[in-house]
Amino acid sequence: MHIKPILESHLYEISNIYIQIFNNNPWNEKWTKDIAYKRLKMFYDSDQFIGTYIETNNQIIGFLFGHKEYYSDSQIFLIDEIGVIKEYNNQKIGTKLIDNLISNLKIINISQMYAITTRDNSTNLFYEKNNFQIDNDTVLVKRIIWYF
Repeated sequence: MHIKPILESHLYEISNIYIQIFNNNPWNEKWTKDIAYKRLKMFYDSDQFIGTYIETNNQIIGFLFGHKEYYSDSQIFLIDEIGVIKEYNNQKIGTKLIDNLISNLKIINISQMYAITTRDNSTNLFYEKNNFQIDNDTVLVKRIIWYF
């Protein structure tokens, strides 16, 4: 298995994987190829983007998209998306992506990273196993503007 930087040429393949992951449990979202690609391209086009994929036998099996943010007197990192295809779940592929990210963040003096995820046991367990903690000082708020 190899971890490599995401290039623009990888976005279509990763978009297909994205749909396979997030249109199923526990998310059950309704991604199309076009919208998934646009989302990932939006992240990719940021000048603060850092993204990697992991492959085995020349097949992408997982990915991590994120970006650096300036915060007060430092920089932090926000994981925008992380995913592993179902056949490779519970094989520490996501952990390898996180560990690789940590190594890269240390080089550029970023000491904190964040992720926003669903309140689901499987996703929470993944982050807990990777030494993330629920931040009791922060709350995610939303406001629905209108309904379709």
